[in-house]
Amino acid sequence: MRYNYNFSFIFYVICILGLVIIQPVSAAADEPVDFLSDDFYEDEPADIEVNDPIEPFNRAMFQFNDKTYTYIFNPVAEGY
Repeated sequence: MRYNYNFSFIFYVICILGLVIIQPVSAAADEPVDFLSDDFYEDEPADIEVNDPIEPFNRAMFQFNDKTYTYIFNPVAEGY
């Protein structure tokens, strides 16, 4: 039976690189962050405007999908 040394070498290199990359990330997370606190979100701007050039199409497609689900797919699913 032939052992594939190339595979084991690549496996060990990937594991070592994973540990090297994870170490700095875990070191940066020493301070706990409370995402439920209002103080965490105070620095964000109140209004962010995003330019959506196809907004009318998106709104029409949403309405179509919503009506299709309500009147076609949901009754079929409940009847099934």
